[in-house]
Amino acid sequence: MFQGGGGGGKFVGAWTGAVTRLLARLLPHLQAAAEAAPEGPLRWSCLCFLADAVQQGGSPDESLPFYAEAAGQKYTRSERSPST
Repeated sequence: MFQGGGGGGKFVGAWTGAVTRLLARLLPHLQAAAEAAPEGPLRWSCLCFLADAVQQGGSPDESLPFYAEAAGQKYTRSERSPST
């Protein structure tokens, strides 16, 4: 983290705002990727990336359904897979 004096808070605030705006622009693409991904690890990854972006974008409560969907799909798939 930036430890400089004076304008450090402004730097961090501007950087955080820029990241939040970037994540907001990426959300539709991450959501489309999650919807288009085939069932399995690719979809779980896309859902987790989407959930992470929503959370890091400042909406942790809105990220929970995406995490839940990823977990639910992984759990369902593991139930269908034969034990090793």
